[in-house]
Amino acid sequence: TLACTPASFSENGGKVTCTLKLSKTTTKDVTVKTTYGGSAKAGTDYTGVRTIHTIKAGNKSTSWQLTGKADTTQEASESLIVEIDSVTNATEKGNQRSILTVTNTAKPTVTLSCSPASFSENGGKVTCSLKLSKTTTKDVTVKTTYGGTAKAGTDYTGHKATHIIKAGKESTSWRLTGK
Repeated sequence: TLACTPASFSENGGKVTCTLKLSKTTTKDVTVKTTYGGSAKAGTDYTGVRTIHTIKAGNKSTSWQLTGKADTTQEASESLIVEIDSVTNATEKGNQRSILTVTNTAKPTVTLSCSPASFSENGGKVTCSLKLSKTTTKDVTVKTTYGGTAKAGTDYTGHKATHIIKAGKESTSWRLTGK
């Protein structure tokens, strides 16, 4: 028999363990060939694909692990079907298949806030912050622009255009100072 658990795992490093089990031990090695299908793509969405598995004589099982692999494409959850294709020295019990879901973690959203809403041109300070809806495993780069009647460099300083929220962090901030 074939069983893969859990039935759902994240494309961003989630793990699933697949196990082949015999109903009883045998005196010969059992070779099982598996296939992979579904909309999730091996090497792009997950790794750990093995197609030939051997249950050694005297043993009752063997296992392997599939690991989600984050790609650059934002997509919906995808299916992954692991199926027994052929068995040598044993018999497949019915049609053994595990249907899994590879979940794609949505990108976080970014919000901007500056406080206080007004500040003196004569040395007043305002702190601006960029905040993510959740942390990520990669740095997030945000570009900002400044407009209005106050002129950057003339009426205030600190007007950085590029901000980086480091991997594992939820926010970054900077200060504008009236001039």
